[in-house]
Amino acid sequence: MTVAFGQAEGGGAVPWCPSEEWIEAFEAQASTELYTRLKRFARARAGLVAHGGRVVDEFYVNELVQDALDDTFRGVLRWEPDRGSLEMFLIAAIHSRTRHDYAHAVNFPHERLETGPSSRSTLADTEVALAQRSGDDGSRRGKATERVLDHLKEHAGKDPDVLQLLALYGDTSTKKADIMRAAGWNSKRYEATRKRMIRLVQQLPNDVRDAAVARS
Repeated sequence: MTVAFGQAEGGGAVPWCPSEEWIEAFEAQASTELYTRLKRFARARAGLVAHGGRVVDEFYVNELVQDALDDTFRGVLRWEPDRGSLEMFLIAAIHSRTRHDYAHAVNFPHERLETGPSSRSTLADTEVALAQRSGDDGSRRGKATERVLDHLKEHAGKDPDVLQLLALYGDTSTKKADIMRAAGWNSKRYEATRKRMIRLVQQLPNDVRDAAVARS
């Protein structure tokens, strides 16, 4: 089974409107047992990505499974129940993504990111601070967070996707599904943009970042 990883949501044509039969088939097969089997498969595939040079952990394993499920349910990846089981489709989706991530890690070693707990925590705290910002309340938290936003915009330069992501924080939310819907992005574009955000957050002066996240 072949899955086109990263294709545009709904194929860029007719909006995704699954039938009642499709939804029933998805919900019937998306069991806890399936999730456990998918995690086992994703963990094995993550080993390949690690071999390519990318730092992977349990967070990455969970992301592989959850993204495959979410993208399938939203129609980013098109599963046809009469052509195969949901499990085989999701396995193919995870296989396709990890093959993509492995190739990217090998071909672009300078973009390998440290995705350990501390980096994710720093990014998550910064995202929360940006989502909670209030530019006109005059509070210390508001001013500190605006400094973070100014620094990130300055370092983003002419990267339109990162600038759009920054604009959406606070106006929408930091949830992946909400950002993708508002920006009109597919999962691949969202992940690539957020990775560039990680690099920008890591480049923030410590005093600027700490002042915002301490109050988030």
